[in-house]
Amino acid sequence: MAYNLRLKGCHNINWVGGEPVIHLHNIVEAVHIMSRFNASMRHTMQGKSNDGVSYSHAYYAGEFNVPQLWNSNFFISKEAMNILRCIIDVWLPDLKFGSDRCALLLARTP
Repeated sequence: MAYNLRLKGCHNINWVGGEPVIHLHNIVEAVHIMSRFNASMRHTMQGKSNDGVSYSHAYYAGEFNVPQLWNSNFFISKEAMNILRCIIDVWLPDLKFGSDRCALLLARTP
């Protein structure tokens, strides 16, 4: 699915969630499947599909490229973080605080 989205113009895959451990195997498998397309879909590297649609935006330096963005609250185990850090390109922490006072104290933000 992510491969097809990228070919249709999607700029990145945004993984959204809280604690990823229960879905970690699915996330890793999805990213791994996308990386296997490099070997199996070499015909698109010329920049056009059989129907003339350009796919050049989906490749960088001859390799299929889909930036992976992790959008979560960082409630994550150290082990899961160690696995994800090898496959995620951009980390977007979505931190939440119990109160405004807590936010001011910890993050210096209202």
